[in-house]
Amino acid sequence: FLALHLLYAPPVNRGNVCILPDFPTLHGVSVSLATDRAVSSVTVPTTGENLPFEQKDGRVYVNIPPFSLHTLLIIK
Repeated sequence: FLALHLLYAPPVNRGNVCILPDFPTLHGVSVSLATDRAVSSVTVPTTGENLPFEQKDGRVYVNIPPFSLHTLLIIK
């Protein structure tokens, strides 16, 4: 299996200090991964949600549910 971590936090520099403000929720994020193996499932393990995906021409395409700061996908 493959574990895909997606992270996002917009840094704000204040002098020599990098501050991470409130984390916005990201919507409409899609990923495409190259693979030579057949994929049987894409899951968000923190929620147990199975995501619909498409596999064609050696790539897997999946739309990520809205997330803030971090999300994880398990691709089997």
